[in-house]
Amino acid sequence: MVEIVRMHRKDFAALLAGAATLWLSRQALVEHGKRVTVLVANPAFNDAPHAQAAVVLQQGESEEVGVILNSPGEPALVLWQPGELAEELKRGLWLKLKVPPDSLFRRDTAGLWDELLLAAQAVRK
Repeated sequence: MVEIVRMHRKDFAALLAGAATLWLSRQALVEHGKRVTVLVANPAFNDAPHAQAAVVLQQGESEEVGVILNSPGEPALVLWQPGELAEELKRGLWLKLKVPPDSLFRRDTAGLWDELLLAAQAVRK
């Protein structure tokens, strides 16, 4: 099962700054085409911690980690076991798309899930 890790705001800020530095480095921009991968919870995904979640995905060689951008309260990480995210994608729990970083990293995340859901649905058509 997916593990959610609660973080203190200062730890989250440090993590986010590090991730943003990596993603926005010159090589990362070339590799990712100036976009980051985001997972949008499918409306049918009724798992309470993930309902209406917007998750920035960072994939390593053997691990997949996500930062929930619009989590109520404290920011949270999502850690998937090997193969677990692929199975969740196959089951349709998440919609996956690439978006410009500036459309995600903002103070007010109200409406973020709705915006990303519309974008993900438009891509699938």
